[in-house]
Amino acid sequence: MLETFKSEDGHLYKYFSKFNLPYAFDYMANNQNLMYAKLDFNKNNKVSSEIISAIRTKSNWCYVNDHAEVRRKKGVKGFVEMTFHFSEFEYDEIDGEKYQKFTLIIKEVLNKGKPSELLRTEIKFDQFYYYNIVNRRERYLAAVNEVY
Repeated sequence: MLETFKSEDGHLYKYFSKFNLPYAFDYMANNQNLMYAKLDFNKNNKVSSEIISAIRTKSNWCYVNDHAEVRRKKGVKGFVEMTFHFSEFEYDEIDGEKYQKFTLIIKEVLNKGKPSELLRTEIKFDQFYYYNIVNRRERYLAAVNEVY
């Protein structure tokens, strides 16, 4: 994803800032390869659990092994691709607060044939949590500067 972002000069877009970077980063990611990727096996992570479950239950040509890696099923002949991308970037309003949301789509294809969709799930991005992480260092430095 970083290589795609760099090749499209994402860092040069004037409307990207540190506050909308995750949203812009996902938007510019295009199709990304999932084959042989290591997934987050944290059962508390809803999206990660959905991805693993979708691959395990719906995939014709791939599986997720015990180390949470996407692998090709034994005996499958031909070229297998599993990709993901993001779409439908929108804002949602919950209790008067606006949240960014987008859709994660995972597909697989055998021998450049017709893609099969394994997962389509909406992800709500909590920008307030993200802002707090981004600004944490700045708050720490400001607190230290006040004391010293």
